[in-house]
Amino acid sequence: NNYTRIQDAIDNASDGDTVFVYDDSSPYYENIIVDKSVHLIGENKETTVIDGGGNKDVINVTADSVKISGFTIRNGSESVWKDQGGIDIRSDHTVVTGNNIISNDGYGVRVYFSANNIITCNNISSNLDGVLLYHSNNNIVNSNIVTSNIEDGIDVINSSNNIIKNNYVAENYYLADGIALYYSSNNTLIGNTVTSNSLFGIRIHYSTNNTLVGNNISSNNGDGVYIRFTSGNNLLYHNNFIDNNPNARDESVNTWFDTTSKEGNYWSDFDEPSEGAYDRNGDGRVDSSYNISGGNNKDMYPLIIPWPWSSKPPVANFTYTPRYPTDVDIIQFNDTSFDPDGGSISSWHWDFGDGDTSTLQNPQHRYGNNGVYTVTLVVTDDEGTTDELLKDITIRNVPPLANATYSPSNPLPGDAVQFTDLSTDDDGVVVSWLWNFGDNNESTEQNPLHKYSYKGIYNVTLTVWDDDGATDALTLQLHVGLTPPVAYIDSITPNPANNGETVTFTGHGEDVDGVITSYLWTSNVDGELSSKASFSTNNLTIGMHTISFKVRDDDGIWSKAATEFLSIGKDFTKPTLKVNKPEQAIYFNNNRMLPFFTPVIIGNIDIKVTATDESGVKRVELYIDNVLKANLTTKPYTWRWSEKTFGRHTIKIVAYDNFDNSAEKDIMVWKFL
Repeated sequence: NNYTRIQDAIDNASDGDTVFVYDDSSPYYENIIVDKSVHLIGENKETTVIDGGGNKDVINVTADSVKISGFTIRNGSESVWKDQGGIDIRSDHTVVTGNNIISNDGYGVRVYFSANNIITCNNISSNLDGVLLYHSNNNIVNSNIVTSNIEDGIDVINSSNNIIKNNYVAENYYLADGIALYYSSNNTLIGNTVTSNSLFGIRIHYSTNNTLVGNNISSNNGDGVYIRFTSGNNLLYHNNFIDNNPNARDESVNTWFDTTSKEGNYWSDFDEPSEGAYDRNGDGRVDSSYNISGGNNKDMYPLIIPWPWSSKPPVANFTYTPRYPTDVDIIQFNDTSFDPDGGSISSWHWDFGDGDTSTLQNPQHRYGNNGVYTVTLVVTDDEGTTDELLKDITIRNVPPLANATYSPSNPLPGDAVQFTDLSTDDDGVVVSWLWNFGDNNESTEQNPLHKYSYKGIYNVTLTVWDDDGATDALTLQLHVGLTPPVAYIDSITPNPANNGETVTFTGHGEDVDGVITSYLWTSNVDGELSSKASFSTNNLTIGMHTISFKVRDDDGIWSKAATEFLSIGKDFTKPTLKVNKPEQAIYFNNNRMLPFFTPVIIGNIDIKVTATDESGVKRVELYIDNVLKANLTTKPYTWRWSEKTFGRHTIKIVAYDNFDNSAEKDIMVWKFL
């Protein structure tokens, strides 16, 4: 079902349903309450906008097991207390992923007295606060970009056992900490980049037993880490403190190194001999301890160079085409992962979310049913480190195609007319039919019989539904007791004609039960030409025209079109021809693996050609070793070479324009299997 408001769709949904929001009617000015366990999926996060209108939360989640992705969520809250904003989660097991959460006059995302939620891969920017966990435990805040918020980037208040991981928290600018923990314990902050915030990088107050490991904390206006107010038993190691003011201050009692590996943190003000930092045995640790300002804490094993000592992990990423796939499309997944330290990706593992997997770099996959699937790509680099990316892909249903015929073609009143359904459904079956015969009678049979009492013109409409509930309709015009007229083209002269030369068109019509009242000349190139039986013109476009001529009688019935070809302005320019695939590379099962001095094909390959000409392209012929394999008349000019063969072959492509000028290209390739 289609709705104009997102809230209406949610209200009519059931637990487990997916509410897919198209960007056609964006922005949606709504304040949405999600009180059912649904997946709320936007078509494109850049173009599918939900605007709260400065009034309360944009989205308030009260049901468990909700997923929200693919939106720009903006303009929430006008509360004096700023306790509303973009997304407010008051439930468990909710996932918020792949959104732009921006310009809210309160928090971007708040998790309120809730547990086991995931906030991942969002852009959370230009809000009052970025993310707030309040009295909420066992949540994950992962891989978000949290920037340019007025106050803190990420706040954790009275919350425990949360994981804050791999976030980029930067340039939060008015009395703003990057990450702040208040009255919170047993949280893990790992792999975050916290930089250029207006106050502290990470603030820890009244909070105990938290772990900070592998964070990059740099260029904050205040302390890189500031710990005070009975915040003890926190553990900090493998963090990089670079150019903060100062790098750290600790007024409680905490551990600033890992007791097992005997490795601490990197300090930009304690990494060279002029600062008293020596690594005489070359083990990567400074030979003396680093004093943490504010108390008696020490980093007993400061690092001489930034962590990690090993290479950086790869970054997983991918795209897919077509952009809006259906369950009959073969989807091409393209890996765009990279290794930031200059290494290479050595393996790929795809999970398509429907039980199928692949280890190819650029696999193809077809889904058997429409729905929303989570595609997971795990990549491994040449040093064995990995990264993972999850993307939701929406597979659309292909609607049925209504089609029908009837006999006899020109029935008389009282004749039994047999209507025959010819409808098809590419990804399922047609399950129901509705015929409207145009005389106030209907039928739900697939192939009904019907008699008309009076002569006339009847518009017969067939509506069909498939097994997914999609629909299509077709209208046929039926002439009862009426004989349609016949159109004749008498002459088109001259033909062919030069560009700008006057061409005269002459035609007539015949009607056995009446008279001709209207005429229509059209060109497939220039559109409608005239409504007269005969006319002349010198304003025709260069090229090959298909001229159509129809007549209408006094019963209002149009004839079938009479057609004739007309050539205007013969030219001798050859078409432009380019072979896009294969190029000089090695291909494996249609995937380009690496450049090579000559095309080498292993398995199947799609031969792809681009052909253009001002007069139009009539056809593209494709030969293998001078044997015609394909005669392509419509774009895209693509042919799948699936024959199993071994050895050297010649691919020949010949393109013809509408004046039969031709262009030819030959490519020598090697093919195996």
